[in-house]
Amino acid sequence: MTNLISKAFEGHNIRIITDQQGEPWFVAADIAKALGYTDADQAIRRHCKGATKAPVETTGGIQRVSIIPERDVYRLVMRSKLESAERFEEWVVGEVLPSIRKHGGYLAGQEQDAPELIMAKALMVAQSVIDRKSQELAAAQQTIAANAPAVAFAGLVAEDDKGVLLGNFAKAIGFGPRKIFPLLHELRILIRGGNRHNLPFQEYLDRGYFKVVEKPYNANGETRINFITHVTGKGQQWLTKRLLDLGYLKASAVNASPEGI
Repeated sequence: MTNLISKAFEGHNIRIITDQQGEPWFVAADIAKALGYTDADQAIRRHCKGATKAPVETTGGIQRVSIIPERDVYRLVMRSKLESAERFEEWVVGEVLPSIRKHGGYLAGQEQDAPELIMAKALMVAQSVIDRKSQELAAAQQTIAANAPAVAFAGLVAEDDKGVLLGNFAKAIGFGPRKIFPLLHELRILIRGGNRHNLPFQEYLDRGYFKVVEKPYNANGETRINFITHVTGKGQQWLTKRLLDLGYLKASAVNASPEGI
């Protein structure tokens, strides 16, 4: 290996060496760091098929470090979670490699790639971009599918202003009425104890999430009023999302409609 070259990408130093055929090899740890991998060694083991060791001059002297070929750079780019990964790939293809091809080590007569090789490299880059975008699309589709029942449920109940009993709402979302009241006490949505037991705190009434319904009943010839909490359509939508966000409810369990409440 010969010709150590250093290039800078957005504050990251990328070291590159060329072999006897003039092909570039990248210091693997530099690439992994620039692409946001917290464990460079693990990333290299998992994703790099052509990694090898070579002596490279470092601040601590000559050391044998892991280096990777161009194709493994694309593999790390494809699996990077950083938004800058695509810019990094464009930087490698559009700036680094042309510079190396022009100045850094091709044998005589090889200063320029043949058109077929240029096309092959362009297709390789294009395929890596397609693969990465396909992975992103698949992940987005999984998220949409997982949340679809909850979204459908929320849309159906949004127009329901009359409200329903909390216990019925809990059954409809697959949570269970026995669990809903203790949890809403803990979350300080419902009042615990006293003459306002199981009634919502005023802020949630003001937001229109709940209604308190008066239900008269007879006790030893005396008419009394029982106050019952109903959750409105707006409240059903809000509470479903709140329970999902806090991890108390799974989207797959939210499969009811207002008719089922």
